[in-house]
Parts: sequence; C-alpha cells; structure tokens
Amino acid sequence: MAIGPESILSAILVLTSALLIWVILRFRQRRSFGNQSYDGKAREPANLLEPDDAALEQMSRLLDWDTEQEE
Repeated sequence: MAIGPESILSAILVLTSALLIWVILRFRQRRSFGNQSYDGKAREPANLLEPDDAALEQMSRLLDWDTEQEE
C-alpha cells in the first residue's frame, strides 16, 4: 500500500500547525506571568476593606438591575 504525496504533505501540515499552536500557547503563558510568580495574595489588602465610590455605584446599578428583572 503506497502513501501518496498528498497524505504526506497533509501529515506535515498537521504536525506543523500543532507545533505552532503549542509554541504560541507557551509564549502567551510565559509572557502573561513574566518574571513574577503568582501567589494569590492581594498587593494592598487594606484597600479591600473600604469600598470606593465607583464600586458602590456599580453595586447599586447591579442591585437595581436585579429588581427590574424580578418585576
């Protein structure tokens, strides 16, 4: 059973595309974290204790949206 040139080229293209996707995903992952390691802690946890005006306004809009949905 002979393998045609189209089958060989298709296999090469599939392997090349898989390799390129793998390289791109590794590059994105390395770039997103940079040299910093993610430890899951807030940078300034004291700032999270008091909500700012923008957060309160957004919460008010969300609560108003929820009451409109129930009606």
